[in-house]
Amino acid sequence: MPVLIFLHGGPGSPLGVPIFKAYAGHQLEKDFIVVYLHQRGIMKSERVADSTHTITNYVRDIHHVVSYLKNRFKGHEIFLLGHSWGGLISYIYQLEYKNEVDKFVAACSPLNVKSMIYGRINMMIQWASTTNNQQAHDELILLKDKPLNELKDDSKLLK
Repeated sequence: MPVLIFLHGGPGSPLGVPIFKAYAGHQLEKDFIVVYLHQRGIMKSERVADSTHTITNYVRDIHHVVSYLKNRFKGHEIFLLGHSWGGLISYIYQLEYKNEVDKFVAACSPLNVKSMIYGRINMMIQWASTTNNQQAHDELILLKDKPLNELKDDSKLLK
């Protein structure tokens, strides 16, 4: 029986796993060993410092889970299904760790990465303003108008 890893959207949304499990998950569990991967700091995942919420770490988390499952279920195919944000970081994982999974599906993932990143920055600026987090607000404002190719070098949020 193949192993299917489901990675929910977000980032930071706790609703992706229970909603998916309630609707599609139970059907998939008939034909797959389904693994519901909670992103770091979400639901059953251990709480971590905000500074560790980076794309690089999310991708490494996927790699650790895939490596564990390949060892635990030797000879079983490993499938990866990412929804929305989970699809985007799963896609980045695929680019970084080629041929580690047998099949990959991204469902409802952002097609316009530039728009998604700037949308997230604007959303975080609004959060920083609402919570009166001046330091976060000031750091995010610096990112708002930077070209996309310069963002990764300057921001732990996007690494």
